[in-house]
Amino acid sequence: MESSSSNHFMLNTGGAFKTASCALGGIGGVFRNHDGDWILGFSGLVATADALSTELHALLKGLQLALDRHLLPLEINVDAQLLVDLLCLLRRLGDPTVRHVYREQN
Repeated sequence: MESSSSNHFMLNTGGAFKTASCALGGIGGVFRNHDGDWILGFSGLVATADALSTELHALLKGLQLALDRHLLPLEINVDAQLLVDLLCLLRRLGDPTVRHVYREQN
């Protein structure tokens, strides 16, 4: 396991979605320390609409656990290239504020 920091945690997340599954997806993830030793894992089912949404649920759960358990600094690995592209684009735009607004306001 290679990384730019010698004292960090690594989060790997993933999601699985099957259209015949009545809109349920499986999520999971694992935290490792900078030596690659297992720290914490999680898995579960989520109500979801598609594969990307399932991947987002997995990442959200992992980020919440990282905050709750103070697993920082954090390196994140996901296998959904579209999700990586989205996050990289937000960073390139200067980390703009992103907020939820109700449909009537949008």
